[in-house]
Formats: sequence, C-alpha cells, structure tokens
Amino acid sequence: MGRRIKKPVFVALLLAGIVLVSGVFMYAATPSTRGGGLTVVSSFYPMYIATENIIGEAEGITLKNLSEPETGCLHDYQLTPEDMKTLKTANIFVVNGGGIENFISDVVSEDKDLKIVYAGHEDNEDHEEHEDHEDHEDHEDHEGHDHSHEENAHYWMSIPLYEEQIDNIAKGLAAADPDEKRRTVYEKNAKAYKDKLKELSSLEEEIKETSEGAHVIIFHEALELLSEDLGMETVYTMDLDEERQISAKEVAEVIEEVKNNDVRFILAEETYGSEMAERVKEETGVSVLYLDPLTRANGDTSAFAYIKKMKDNLLKIRDAL
Repeated sequence: MGRRIKKPVFVALLLAGIVLVSGVFMYAATPSTRGGGLTVVSSFYPMYIATENIIGEAEGITLKNLSEPETGCLHDYQLTPEDMKTLKTANIFVVNGGGIENFISDVVSEDKDLKIVYAGHEDNEDHEEHEDHEDHEDHEDHEGHDHSHEENAHYWMSIPLYEEQIDNIAKGLAAADPDEKRRTVYEKNAKAYKDKLKELSSLEEEIKETSEGAHVIIFHEALELLSEDLGMETVYTMDLDEERQISAKEVAEVIEEVKNNDVRFILAEETYGSEMAERVKEETGVSVLYLDPLTRANGDTSAFAYIKKMKDNLLKIRDAL
C-alpha cells in the first residue's frame, strides 16, 4: 500500500495552501498592483460628477464615492468604519476642500500615503493646516448669517470656480498617476468637459442682463455663489438644513428685510427651506425660487448631471425674471 499523509499534517498543509492562495488574491486586489491601475475615491456627489467626467474612458481606473449620493454637504459628516475601509483601498482621494470635509485631518493621520487632491486649491501641496483653520471658521456665527465660512467654499455653484475645480482635479490626478497615457486623457477630458459648460456660461450672461442688481434673500449658502455670478445683491442669508431651528426673531428679521430692501426673490433649497420660505411669502408676497444646490444626486449620478441641474436652476431664474 502506498504511504498516506497523516491527518494533522494534511490539515496543516491545507491551511497553509489556503493562506497562500488568499495572500495572492489579496495582493492582486491591491489598487497599486493592478497592472498600474489606480483607485480614486471622491468625497461627495459634486466631486464625484466632476471626477467622473475627468477620468472618462481612462483605462485601469476605479472610481468610488465615499458618502452616499444623497448625503449632501459634509460639514458635520463623521467617517464610518466602512468609509475608512473604502479609503484604505484608495490611491487618490478627491475632495472639495475649503472646510467642506471637516474630517480631512483624520484621514491624513490615518493614512500618510494617501494622495489628497483638493479641487478648491490650485496648489495641492500641504493643505492640512489651511483646512484645519477653515474648519474652525465654519463654526463661527456672523450677524445675519449662520454656519458661514470666511470664504464660501461651495465652489461648484459658481461656473467659473467649477471650471477651476475641474482643472485642479485633472492636475492632481496627473501628478499622482505615473501612467503617461492616463495623464493625457485627464487633460483632454477636462478641456472637453469645460467646453460643455460654455452653454451654461452663455445662459448666465444672458440672464445677468436683467438679474444684475436684483436684491435677494438666500436660504442655502451654496446659492450665494450663483447669485453673485448673476450680479444679484444678497441682503440676507440664512443657511437652512435638517438640524436648523428657526426662531420667531429670525422670521421677523427676514420679513423686515423683504419689506425694507425691495427683495425680488427668495432663493431656497426646497427640502429644508420651503417651510420658512412659504411663511415669508405668505406674509410679504415675495417670490420664492426653489433651486438645486447640487449637493445630492436626487437619483441622477450620470456624467451630465451637473450640466442638466445647473441649467434647470438658471432657466428657473430666467423665467422668473
């Protein structure tokens, strides 16, 4: 009879084989070893759409979004264990910056090798200190404005600033990617995407002829940048979200501003701003325009979502004027 492997030895060899095979598959799945491929993670919806357009058909790229498409702005967002697992798979993390993502310092301390691309900064080196400063500014209150920034960081709501973000993301991806072919694709796609935005810029210029100087009240800080691009004058801003409690004093202040400043419109985001907007409308008769601050997917994660939604915003304003 032939010799047989004793059971304990057989089990040990079997386990060793499983560990070896598992190790091979784990190594093969590591982003930096997939034939030169990269895994890119974006922080939230507007960064995902911009990055999706810039990556386009580039081969060997996996694009993920950190937060759920319906999460909205990440001012008070807390990273989950699942988020940290997602970031561990990433080579590059694309963020808006400007204090929108208040958890960046935590990410940096957890993973020193992760390349962070700041869409809101032309220079993508050493922004951690700058981000910490802006995080502090986010929580300071100012008269007539709440939850405000030293600088409004909802850059994607201004078409010229969004174009800058596109350039910054493309440059950041190229700087972090050793593949020369992909670097060329990023540059080409960024230019093509900005060309598609020209229709929006032209529509803005058309609207500005009648919107310039119009007094408005804002119920979502992101809409302030859009109103500025259209030459509107914001006389009062109240940033409303799911946690915002409105006092009777604030209601009276808004009504007073409408009456004393010849306010043409209230610009609001419907989900959290409608209750307050309708209340003021009932008291004053002022028009209310519900616009999309483009922080949530609302069911649309297509590459052309930004263009479609921003055009809808502009047409609402044009029609109201």
